[in-house]
Amino acid sequence: MRFKTDVKKIKTLSIPPDFDVRKLPQLWRCGPEFIQSLRSEMLDFILEQTPKHPEYKYLSVDSRTHMLFTDVYPNIPGWHCDDFYRTKAYSDQPDLDHLEAEANSIHYMLLIGDASRTEFLVDDIELPSAREVLEHHGTHKPIYYHYDELIEKAQPKTFHLEDRTLYRFGPHCFHRGQAATKNGWRYFIRLTFSNHYEPQNELRYQTQVYTRDRVSW
Repeated sequence: MRFKTDVKKIKTLSIPPDFDVRKLPQLWRCGPEFIQSLRSEMLDFILEQTPKHPEYKYLSVDSRTHMLFTDVYPNIPGWHCDDFYRTKAYSDQPDLDHLEAEANSIHYMLLIGDASRTEFLVDDIELPSAREVLEHHGTHKPIYYHYDELIEKAQPKTFHLEDRTLYRFGPHCFHRGQAATKNGWRYFIRLTFSNHYEPQNELRYQTQVYTRDRVSW
């Protein structure tokens, strides 16, 4: 199965280098009307700068704020897609085989802060289908555990997103978070256009970080 690397740089946004990301709320599946009610000039600016897609029913926005130590991850390490589509036929794991036909989407991602820059593949990649992976390995581990191993073995060319720059990508586009290369703040925001990822308009007041090793002073 060919997984498309359709990530595209849209534009660099005029965000001051000293902008304090601690001022921004953390969003979980928030719609544009709810975001506008928060009266955040920066969030309104990001919404305004994001291309519109009237062919989709919903726009849902997720964001996270992290204060990172060096070598700490802002998300679960490993290659994955932003698929948002699980089915019983695939044991509630990502149904990547029918994703574009049944639950297609367009994502936009922006990072504020350069301590941890998300990594994407440069080219499309041929990998087993989700059905083939589950039939071979079973369902006792997340399907992305196996895709992560396969991509690591392939050693494909990659690149890292630029700070304060808006990117577009699709639901089959593999990427992964990176361990922080230095201490610093990071704000991640993803805007998803779809016909199935309906807004829930929830603010989050907690976040988590991940590490492969012991972290100490």
